[in-house]
Amino acid sequence: MFAEGKELGKNGLKWLKIHCANLAGYDKASFAEREQFIDDNLENVFDSADRPLEGNRWWLNAEDQWQCLATCISITEALRSPDPTKYKCQTVVAQDGTCNGLQHYAALGGDKEGAKQVNLQPSDRPQDVYTGVAELVKAQVAKDMAQGNPTAALLHGHITRKVVKQSVMTNVYGVTFVGAREQIRKQLDNIDAIPREEKHRCASYVTRLVFASIKEVFTGATKIQHWLALSARMISRSVSPSQYQYLDDHDNGLVKDSNNAHIRRKGKVEFMTSVVWTTPLKMPVVQPYRHESSVIVQTNLQKIYISDPAAIDQVNSRKQMTAFPPNFIHSLDATHMLMSAMECAANGITFAAVHDSFWTHPSDIDDLNRILRDAFIDLHSVDIMRKLKQEFETRYKGYKYLVSIPACTPTAALIKAARKEYASVLRRKSPEHRKSSEYRNSSLSAVEDLQWELKRDQLLASEDPKRVEKGENMITPSVILNRAGGAAEIEAKEYLGAELGAVDVTPPNDDIDETDAQEITGDVFGGEESDLALCGPETESVDVVTDSEAGHMELDSEEAAHEVQEEEEAEEGAHEGEEEKKTKKKVKKSKGSIPMVHVWMPLKFPDLPPKVRLYISLSLSLSLSLSLFLPFSG
Repeated sequence: MFAEGKELGKNGLKWLKIHCANLAGYDKASFAEREQFIDDNLENVFDSADRPLEGNRWWLNAEDQWQCLATCISITEALRSPDPTKYKCQTVVAQDGTCNGLQHYAALGGDKEGAKQVNLQPSDRPQDVYTGVAELVKAQVAKDMAQGNPTAALLHGHITRKVVKQSVMTNVYGVTFVGAREQIRKQLDNIDAIPREEKHRCASYVTRLVFASIKEVFTGATKIQHWLALSARMISRSVSPSQYQYLDDHDNGLVKDSNNAHIRRKGKVEFMTSVVWTTPLKMPVVQPYRHESSVIVQTNLQKIYISDPAAIDQVNSRKQMTAFPPNFIHSLDATHMLMSAMECAANGITFAAVHDSFWTHPSDIDDLNRILRDAFIDLHSVDIMRKLKQEFETRYKGYKYLVSIPACTPTAALIKAARKEYASVLRRKSPEHRKSSEYRNSSLSAVEDLQWELKRDQLLASEDPKRVEKGENMITPSVILNRAGGAAEIEAKEYLGAELGAVDVTPPNDDIDETDAQEITGDVFGGEESDLALCGPETESVDVVTDSEAGHMELDSEEAAHEVQEEEEAEEGAHEGEEEKKTKKKVKKSKGSIPMVHVWMPLKFPDLPPKVRLYISLSLSLSLSLSLFLPFSG
């Protein structure tokens, strides 16, 4: 692609020198200082080009040695040519975004301080968000040490840019608390002054400070990321109107489709809705994350679980939720790159890119810089978040969303009482009423509960005043929840796992593992046992009995786990003796799990967080003209 060289022109040599300075590690100074750095080291540049192996080998001190050597050769050839502006150069100059995920978040959220940290505001030298976060962490460590915190005392003087860089970089892409802690732990392992037995505790402490610092700097971005994760969770736990007509199939037992590729379980509503959105370039994006159901093959030696790739299973709500914020930002990244590439093609500029690093000939850097800035401004001149919310409201209109509330709340008690009364009426009317006392005393299934809500909706939508009045008089769980202030007031606040600086929802236990950090369990539709549950740290969670080898399956509730186990036992019954069944292992959920009551509510997306629109529309466009993309600034 770059085999055909281009003349350096007026500014090409300057950009070639700046590029060489970046490769040599002198990348935090102003452009003029970087150019002067190479002028001061011309002897080393010439020596590297003339005698790369026999000379002083200055180029080997660079982080990217081969690129540095190639650039030294180009600079040497250009300066020794009769006219450097006519020198045809094949060396590419790269321009990198400064933590570009945070650049997009800062633009979406209108974070003035955050925009400054990622070079969206003018400056004579590049800002470094990693150093900025490290300084905030240092200040808090010093403050805590002065108050007698022993962990802070161990870390004093050891917080550097390198310690926090990876966790800051990956935070924007949804790293969990546990993941960030492990990243920081690896850096602390290189510090001998910290005792080995204290490094885990120190890593947890630093992780909390890093998250808090990011949240302080990127306030608007934190709220945007939280909104994205919450919306994805709601979508992935919703049921579409197209599923309503098939609800009766679930009540009639196990139902397979024509290809036997998917099994519907009795009394259960399946979550089949993926998060779908459209990029600013009109490209639809669908998140593919679903649970994989397995078929058990019993051999003479062991059981083998085989997944059917053709099966269309329920969506994985957790993965849909945690993946959406980074995927959405990646889609904006890709949009910006494509907009830039198209404009470069229209202007005859050779263009290549890897993620947020854009390459071209030195003579075209000024034009590429302008194109990148203009593309970013054009992208964020539209209210992207408002358009996304409008798309969601249109795409998911009429959907029902499963809300989780703690089972110990007064509202949950009222809901369970209403369900018990409605189940009694429903059982008496059913032709199966006389079949067994077990059926007469059974609680509502998820399907019956949803059908109850849909029946009320149909009555309210009727043109018959009497039917409307009947619907208004129906007291369903959603009515009770709305009277208590709505889902937003008492819904269980799950750990979203994808929130910038999510320090206030990070579990306080340093020994928590990733499953514990993301899991909330509970009885879906409130049997009698959930009335005894307490909401408190002393609550012992109920054991979930399931096949240990099927532990990879992610289940939304304790009740679902029991049912899956029963189905597996039924399938394996012909091949398994009674003694083997008795040896099923128990898999305990983490202590402190809060039993839940779930309620079907209309899918209504939360309001978007406010943002500083004036800053984005006016100040940002001026800032980008100077400093959006700085060559190797991050």
